[in-house]
Amino acid sequence: MKIVGLLSGGKDSCFNLCHCVLNGHEIVALATLAPPQGKDEIDSYMYQTVGHDAVHAIATALDVPLYRAEIRGTALNQGAVYGERDPTKECVSSLEDETEDLYRLLLRVKEKHPDIEGVSVGAILSNYQRVRVEHVCCRPDLRLASLAYLWKRDQSELLHEMNQAGMEVLMIKAAGIGLTQHDLGRPLTVLTPKLEELHRLYGAHVCGEGGEYETLCVDSPLFKRKISVDEKETVIHSDAAFASVSYLRILRTSFSDKENYGPAVVSERLKTPPLLDDTGEVFLETLRTHPCQRKQAFPLETYTTWKPTMSVSQKGPWITATEISAEDLCQADFEEEARCAFRRLHNALQEYGFNRTDITHVNVYLASQAYFAPLNQVYQHEFGAAPPSRVCVALPNASSSVRIKLDAVACRSSSTQERRSMHVQSCSYWAPACIGPYSQAVCDHGRMFMAGQIGMVPSTLEVPQDVSTQLALSLQNQHRVSAIRSEWSRYGWSEGGLCWLSPPNNMDLASCMNALWQYPSPMLFVHLPPESLPKKALCEWQLTERTCDDETEPCTKTASFVSHGVSCTFRVCASESLSSGAAIITPTRRDHENSELASDLAHLLCGAIHLKLIHDAQHQPDAALALLQKVTTQRLPPITLIPALHWHMPGIQSSHDPSSSCALVWL
Repeated sequence: MKIVGLLSGGKDSCFNLCHCVLNGHEIVALATLAPPQGKDEIDSYMYQTVGHDAVHAIATALDVPLYRAEIRGTALNQGAVYGERDPTKECVSSLEDETEDLYRLLLRVKEKHPDIEGVSVGAILSNYQRVRVEHVCCRPDLRLASLAYLWKRDQSELLHEMNQAGMEVLMIKAAGIGLTQHDLGRPLTVLTPKLEELHRLYGAHVCGEGGEYETLCVDSPLFKRKISVDEKETVIHSDAAFASVSYLRILRTSFSDKENYGPAVVSERLKTPPLLDDTGEVFLETLRTHPCQRKQAFPLETYTTWKPTMSVSQKGPWITATEISAEDLCQADFEEEARCAFRRLHNALQEYGFNRTDITHVNVYLASQAYFAPLNQVYQHEFGAAPPSRVCVALPNASSSVRIKLDAVACRSSSTQERRSMHVQSCSYWAPACIGPYSQAVCDHGRMFMAGQIGMVPSTLEVPQDVSTQLALSLQNQHRVSAIRSEWSRYGWSEGGLCWLSPPNNMDLASCMNALWQYPSPMLFVHLPPESLPKKALCEWQLTERTCDDETEPCTKTASFVSHGVSCTFRVCASESLSSGAAIITPTRRDHENSELASDLAHLLCGAIHLKLIHDAQHQPDAALALLQKVTTQRLPPITLIPALHWHMPGIQSSHDPSSSCALVWL
């Protein structure tokens, strides 16, 4: 696609342009924001301003038109979220915020270049910057894709890649411990050992992501001409014993022509990071050792119909609503049916004093993945900035009158329990951007909900055809999203969850997925018909994480019991008042009783906030509900009914007939 490059003059914005070209994009314009005339630098949360006097030289070296505007606003909104979270309310973004300067600049560029589809942004670690660029790009009058190929890259690895690619970068501002005015004007190829030593000693960011230093790029594989700084002036901003602040004022530059530059040189010198990291390669090796099995294809079965009945219950700060569908089941239009279901959800929450901005996670169940695109058209109007995480799967359903049902978990935030979200909409090498208007992760009151993760290539959002690669990539994507927890909480662990499986009906993924999941936390694999997941993916992980402020260890155990005519095997991960778990329940004629374990499971289920009951897709859930009643007759949390072909727990040898058994997943 044709793109505009956001240009600060530093290494990150210039190197990201190289990766944009490496990924097949064409740079047709550059855009930069600078301090008002007469000022070298201003205190901006959003933009690098030192070195702005040399940005025009980079545009000349690239031979690409530069669009420049002054930074007139200030950082009025300094929060983690930019924009209105409730779409029913008018956005209160102030026109005087510095982010709006970027919006006006990109509008100008778009008017001159209406065929532009994307924006290059050199964000590595700054959520503040990324969130605001993405918010601007997604506005209806721009609709630009954000391309942030440096996002969450290892900084030491990234700096070495820049050096090896022939990037010539000068330090033009020193503001971190161990850096002085004597480092100004020196190339990063020379300073790299010093920067790595400062990282080792003091935890300084090797790429300057903590504001330790700023740079000016004087050569890159894309530059047609190399820049020489012929005249400069050193400015001492503040003189301190340990971390003085000084910068260079660029007074005059010149150029020298180059013979080799452009996309061919970029392809020669740069490589995209490996699709699978070290952890992903371990997953891939496991899958090659335990390949998926082929089986005889079976005819499509006749499925039961959905008969959703809404259930809502509050427990402490949490509220759960399940089995929500449109009230009028004769809606001819799917989008209107979906809007009606969401209205019922929002109305149900309001009756308990909650609203849509309290929702942390939404599960959407469709009659077919053919409704995925129209669902997103409706969904984008239901939530604003920092939306809930989401999972969207198609479940077996013979009914044509009910095509969508929902369940949702909401949490009333408090001043001591801050809601956090990670909503990455940029294309990167990190993990896939969301393929709908939802967040990758939302954390509140000690629990982090995550969006479903499939085996998409992050930089292209394509699903690999190779089965082992796709499965390994899906769990790698899940691991990378799960790692967000460490940014929000010092301690925590995986609560497990479930994994949706949707292979072709001549493929059996059970054994290879069992080998892949080598963790103590609970896991249930739920088998669905082919093409039940987005992009026809083979599997989708749906996990949660627990966050805490101390080194509390969860109690994880696996147990089995026979009681009241049922045999049950369950695995639980519990700590304090929160637990998560999975269980398989089958009828039995054995008379062995273990009332203590049965009582333990009943206590866990009654203390949960949400329960999924997985039952045979060919039959109504009555038999499964009857089995559940034999486990406990106490009041249970809201239940979501999940029709499925089969289910299994890894590491649990269990032989059961789906038509007479059921499975549970709770949190």
